[in-house]
Amino acid sequence: MEISLKPVLRAVIFDLDGVVTDTTRYHFQAWWRLGEEHGCWHVEEELNEKLKGVGRMESLDIILKENAIDLPVSQKIKLVERKNLYYKEFLTRLTLEDILLGMKSH
Repeated sequence: MEISLKPVLRAVIFDLDGVVTDTTRYHFQAWWRLGEEHGCWHVEEELNEKLKGVGRMESLDIILKENAIDLPVSQKIKLVERKNLYYKEFLTRLTLEDILLGMKSH
């Protein structure tokens, strides 16, 4: 009996954003919507640049700091969860046209 030590690929996990499609605009729209909903902070495109590659909670901290707002952690958790729901809602709008060049099979 022979046992192979070669790794077997059973699944592939990758980050959608920037690999298959650019979803940056959906993150921006989700943060903007959340800010508009609360009416107490603004997320402009310049601020959005600081959020690229940053996790949700850290992004919220940056947004709140830029808008001179302090919130308890429990409220921040609810906000980032809502932001993620908005982001997922926006992702449902993706079409084949959103796939980055080189990702479609020929």
